[in-house]
Amino acid sequence: MTTPPSDVPSGSVSVVVHASPRRPLRELPLDRLTSRERWRLDRYRQVADKERFATARTLAREALGALQGIDPARVRIDVDPPGPTHGRVSTPDGPAFSIAHAGGIVLVAVLTGGPTGARVGVDIDHPDAVRGHLDELSDAVPPAERPAAGWSVETFTRAWVRREAALKAVGCGLLAPRDDLVLGPADAAPAVMRSAGLPGSAGAILLRDLTAAEVGALVDTHERAFATVAVVVPGSGPSHDQLDAAHITVRTLRTPVD
Repeated sequence: MTTPPSDVPSGSVSVVVHASPRRPLRELPLDRLTSRERWRLDRYRQVADKERFATARTLAREALGALQGIDPARVRIDVDPPGPTHGRVSTPDGPAFSIAHAGGIVLVAVLTGGPTGARVGVDIDHPDAVRGHLDELSDAVPPAERPAAGWSVETFTRAWVRREAALKAVGCGLLAPRDDLVLGPADAAPAVMRSAGLPGSAGAILLRDLTAAEVGALVDTHERAFATVAVVVPGSGPSHDQLDAAHITVRTLRTPVD
């Protein structure tokens, strides 16, 4: 659970990022999936997509169950229906959390401390997913985010994971118009330049890139990846204007799923 709001919300916002390698379906407790989750699982055509989805749901239940002191099988995961927050995940009376996966890595970020109403988002991606498509993808982010030296697969991937993490934390995902969220240049420290057009974005959006060492320590994999955690802290005022990545404390855990 998040802590009660404080007068100065710049006290550390705590996030734990749980990670697991993508697991084969035969190694996962598929009986924990709800009928709706089984329906979604069956609709994926590729085995890797099925494994990422089932691993993510299992990892989320393990992480949330451990934090709340309940059996993971009893953890309920709700998904918002079509609308402004379509696809946002939550758990009744539990902490805010977010799910991301790419290639063989699955992440679940759980907000473990911060003002009431704070929300979290996480995203991860691989530069290889961008390679060969850079020219056609570059229009997907505002021009202000382009580095002075131009785009590379690494800087575009960094820009994209920052954007997705922020939009997940806000709750609108990629349904938001591109220019409603403008971040700083992708080769600089993460910063939000404008977010006024986003629904539910009142307050500060904090971004914290995971370092290469943090990502590499999460999962035994040779895949290179970029990952970012975002937190929306509700409210406004000078104290919020001074918030930045230094106010997000991130702890990374490799969490077994079984």
